[in-house]
Parts: sequence; C-alpha cells; structure tokens
Amino acid sequence: MAKLNPPQSASGITLENLNLSILSYGASGTGKTHFISSFPKPVYVFDFDGGILTLRGKEGVFFDNYQNRYRNGVKTNEPWKDMQARLTEIESNPGAFATVAIDSITTVEQRVIEEICALTNKGQPSQRDWGTIIKWLIRLFERLALLPCHTIITAHELTIKDEVTGGTVTRPSVSTRKLPQRISVYFDEVYRHYADQTTEEFFFHTRPQQDFDAKSRLGLPNPCTADFAAIHDHIAQEMKGASPSK
Repeated sequence: MAKLNPPQSASGITLENLNLSILSYGASGTGKTHFISSFPKPVYVFDFDGGILTLRGKEGVFFDNYQNRYRNGVKTNEPWKDMQARLTEIESNPGAFATVAIDSITTVEQRVIEEICALTNKGQPSQRDWGTIIKWLIRLFERLALLPCHTIITAHELTIKDEVTGGTVTRPSVSTRKLPQRISVYFDEVYRHYADQTTEEFFFHTRPQQDFDAKSRLGLPNPCTADFAAIHDHIAQEMKGASPSK
C-alpha cells in the first residue's frame, strides 16, 4: 500500500501561493475581459469570443484566437482540438503563466457541440450527446483547477425561468439544462459583473441574490471593484488579522 503524504496545513496557505479558480459572468461590456488583464502576469487567454482587442497594448498578456475560421465556406480550423493541445502544453510547463483564462465558456460550449455533432454525424446533439457535452466541460473545469496558477473562466449571462419559483433567474450562459444550476460548485469564486453607468467603473457581486448566483469563499465585499488589486488587498488585510476596508 502506497504511503500517503502528510496532510497539508491551512496555515501554509499564503498570499504568495494562493491560486484562485474564478467564474466571472455578466452581460457584454461589463469588464470581464478587462478583469482578466488585472491578474498577475504573464497571463494566457484562450480567446474564443474575439474580445482580446479590449486588451490591446497590455504588457504580459498572451493569447491564441479560437474562433471558427472559414475559406470559401469551408471550415479551416478545429478550435476545440487546438485548445486541448495548448492546454496540454501549459500543463506540461507549470509556472509558464501566472494566470490562465478562458473567454468565454459560453462560446467554448458551442465549439464542443460542433465537435460532438461532427463525431456523430448529426445536425443537433441527442439527449445522450448532451450528457457527453457536460462531461467534457466539467473535465475542462477540473483540468484548469489543477493548474498551479490563477484560473478564470468568463461566461455570458442568460435569464431563464426558475422551475421551482416560476420567476426568472440569471445564470452563466450555457445551453445544457443541468449545468447552469450547478456550475458554481467547480469554482472557488463566482462573480456576476456589472458596469456602473454613472461612473463607467466595473464591479462584481460576490453574494447571491434571489435572481442570480454569486459567491466568495474569500469573503470579498459585496459589491467589489472588478480588479485583482481589490482582491489582493482584501486577502492581505485578512491574513494580517485586520478588517478589510470596504
């Protein structure tokens, strides 16, 4: 029987070795991609949305574009497979990036659906195929969480009917019926982003409301400025035993 390693001590978690796993979702124009660029560098972005122009001129930000490309009506690339290859490369080179991000899981899911339909020669996924799609996405979340760096996945938002209350709720936008309700369990932090229309500043909610999901195991203020510096300062003050400023 293999000998187990000694259990880790929570006191060994420091500001320097803490790696966050974050799901950031919100409407277009609420600063999700900008939020990514505020994290420790170098940053690598799996750019599925084509939103990297938001980060033009930013030092220390690297990316590959995974949008579908066509020539004469024929698809010329395989975004899902290309992403898997790049992720495997990143896994093989721990420490290459301080932050790895996917922008966005909403579009990644579309690429997965295309891949499944190509493999099954179907125009639309069957009920069984949807189960496979969920498994592929969950496996992606798990792989990212194991990287020795900060990881961020963005998502568009979708307003859907709550089957229990009959009201409407806002969730990260993915097409599968079951995943939006349980997606938050795969992340340490879940933020719902919004823009202050008066000040043009970006913020995110850290606590759930009746009509949307959010959570913060770090105990961040609600709302919180959408910048890594705000998260860093909160953690630093908490670890010193001081009350974090609001």
